[in-house]
Amino acid sequence: MARMDAGNMELPKDEPLDLSEVHGGKIEVEAINIANKDAFELEKFMNEPVSILVHESTDENTVMAIPLGVSGTIQWVVRGVEMTVKRKYVEVLARARTTAYKQGQAKFDITDSRPEPKTAMSYPFSVVKDNAKGASWLREIINQRA
Repeated sequence: MARMDAGNMELPKDEPLDLSEVHGGKIEVEAINIANKDAFELEKFMNEPVSILVHESTDENTVMAIPLGVSGTIQWVVRGVEMTVKRKYVEVLARARTTAYKQGQAKFDITDSRPEPKTAMSYPFSVVKDNAKGASWLREIINQRA
């Protein structure tokens, strides 16, 4: 597979949340059948090795070593160093996003002004080596709302 730069992929459009999305939703818990072959295949897939490169930052105050945690286990990745990690840690990296807000222009009057969100990856990175299934999986993860 050719090199894939996740840091340059377009994130989903930011939209303000409705209060019904925050307070009105129910949380449904689904039991996992450990005899389910799909669960085993997913676990196997998430533990495949993937070579990544976290881009260096121009901010001198940024952290150089980034802790990625899954189920209490921490995997450290270092900016600017190509590293091979399990896919489950790449998912943590891909979901790490920062949202900043700026006050938008009022459309009708001063009370109509709403903060406008802008979301970016917290740690832009490139996938150096992965399989074709991994590339489509990463696109799907990045296209999900934060």
